[in-house]
Amino acid sequence: MDHLSVSGRIAQYDRRHGGAQKRIFYKGVWRYEDGSWAEPFDSLGVLAEPDPDEYLRLHSVMLYHTARLERAVQEFENFRGQLLMSSVPDRDSVEQLKKLKAIVEQRSAELETAKQNLAATPEARRRAAWKQSDIQRKQELESFKQDVRAMRV
Repeated sequence: MDHLSVSGRIAQYDRRHGGAQKRIFYKGVWRYEDGSWAEPFDSLGVLAEPDPDEYLRLHSVMLYHTARLERAVQEFENFRGQLLMSSVPDRDSVEQLKKLKAIVEQRSAELETAKQNLAATPEARRRAAWKQSDIQRKQELESFKQDVRAMRV
């Protein structure tokens, strides 16, 4: 496989999943809004399509929205820090900060929707039930141990 065919394959994959507007680099991979992900484009890495398993696909979508929110918060905080260090008040910059805040709020809502979609899957409900059952078992065991510790002769 020559370099041009690898580049073409990567470009085709990237366009198919939304391109630069719909991808973000997060935790070592490119994440796309549709749940697909790719290893860095400078390697012969994985170009993963959205997982057919609903839970895994929606988990990947949630990671995409998590990354977008984290980036928006970072941009907001960086710009806010610059304004706090500024010695000259600039009302236009305050307006820009308000726009960045609105982006954070929008991305936060998008992440919440992604989390709700994930939580609504049968697999997520099964995992939540198992976790609750595990918590209950641990509480019962601790209660049993306290009862045993309290018994003395």
